[in-house]
Amino acid sequence: MVRSRRGKEKETAPPEDVAVSSKRAGRGTGVEIRETTMDDYVQPQRGHGDVPYRPTWKDGPLHKQEAAYQAELFYEKIGDTHSIRGNTCFEKRINKPDLRALGLYEKFVELGWEAVLDFRGNESGEVYLRSIMEWLSTLTKDDGSDPPRTVTLTGKVNGKPETMSLASLNQVTKFDSKADSFYTFIKEDDYFNDQTKIIVENVMYSELSLLGQGVEMKRDNLKPLVRVLPSLMVSNVAPRLGDLMGVRKWELVVLFTLMTGHVHLNLV
Repeated sequence: MVRSRRGKEKETAPPEDVAVSSKRAGRGTGVEIRETTMDDYVQPQRGHGDVPYRPTWKDGPLHKQEAAYQAELFYEKIGDTHSIRGNTCFEKRINKPDLRALGLYEKFVELGWEAVLDFRGNESGEVYLRSIMEWLSTLTKDDGSDPPRTVTLTGKVNGKPETMSLASLNQVTKFDSKADSFYTFIKEDDYFNDQTKIIVENVMYSELSLLGQGVEMKRDNLKPLVRVLPSLMVSNVAPRLGDLMGVRKWELVVLFTLMTGHVHLNLV
């Protein structure tokens, strides 16, 4: 006695029906229906092989990205042509009589930084945004043999390389007017990531903050006279557009330098 297992049967069309349906499908289409041999078979690419490679710029310096994509990634961040002006931080005119009245102008002079209060790119005040954007979008950094003294930044303007260095900046104007021996050239990593190698932390906070070490660094927590300087810094010294009421750790180093003169930090 033969028993069949329910659910295991598979219906198949008679051979003659398959032949008829294949002929019907191919008739009038202009497409030849044939079997694919193993020689014709191509292994499909895994993943998204049909999508062109394109890096993303989430953080870190632009010059660390692949050179071929730097300009595209830069303009993606800064916005389209109509957004560039809104996303650009312009220098502000400094009212020197007010700084003198507060005793702050002399602090710039003591460090040889007075040129930052007078400098203008050109007499008309025009800013060549297209050239600046091209230069920034193609920027590369070379540390040289003795950074930060030998650091150079090179980008393209009108398709030609233009290099910025300490020497070229001092040809524009003498930002650091004292002798080189006067200044302390701080390593980039210490300046941005480990300020305690430059200034003892509790000393820095006691000089700048109303509440001392451990409080959130906002302008409102700075001492009254110190509170005047951050707006000048974020427009003329270390420009940025975001979180203007906050104070960055590396900005504290500049503020401490100005208020005390204990560190002879070079400006450029």
